[in-house]
Amino acid sequence: MSLSRSLHVLIAGIMVAGGSLSPLTIEPADAARKKVKIQRAVRLAACNPGTFHSEARVGARCCFSDGHSHYGAGDTEISKERAMMSAARAWSSFTVWEYGRSYGNASIAIAKNMQCSGGGRAWTCSFEATPCR
Repeated sequence: MSLSRSLHVLIAGIMVAGGSLSPLTIEPADAARKKVKIQRAVRLAACNPGTFHSEARVGARCCFSDGHSHYGAGDTEISKERAMMSAARAWSSFTVWEYGRSYGNASIAIAKNMQCSGGGRAWTCSFEATPCR
């Protein structure tokens, strides 16, 4: 069975199984390495995990495409850098709570907007971004 044929069978099986990747395994007869390639291809191809937001591919990422973004307000910190990290952590923790760990990485989010104010030893920042996985 060719790799592309195996991939088509796997995707068709996933569709029949209701979009779930874990209970369905179709292993090509010739080698386990092809199975890994197929699993990677399916992860890259499947961009809508069942959340209620539309997703679109942005490079290797799947990102919300319906204009939905999240907001995080950080604590007052002694430096601008620390305030920025605090805001990104606040964004991440809420996003993980709502959508799971795969969406909580602020560094791969898109449409990022960090706003900071303050000076001296009292800085606060807020961070807004569109989640990606």
